[in-house]
Amino acid sequence: MGALVSVLSFMAHTQPGDAMLRLDPMLPAVAAACPIMCGTAAHALRSAGQLARAEPLYLEALAHVVAGNAWHEAQRASILAGLDQCRRPDGQAKPWWKVW
Repeated sequence: MGALVSVLSFMAHTQPGDAMLRLDPMLPAVAAACPIMCGTAAHALRSAGQLARAEPLYLEALAHVVAGNAWHEAQRASILAGLDQCRRPDGQAKPWWKVW
């Protein structure tokens, strides 16, 4: 399931409609099976422009980050960055490809 959510997250950049059709029915199962994957699902929602739906998923994923675990700490940084973009006013949000 994690691999599929990851693929859909990447797919949401170029085909948001198709990605959301596949992701929406999976969201409850993702949260139940692997709560940390909620961050990846939230990235997909954010990429598709669904910021209001992404924010609660980011918060849920953040609640399951294990302190002291290197992988989880990397996920925490990614989750916080995504959450920050969800909370920015529309005019201040940077596109995913813009690094400057």
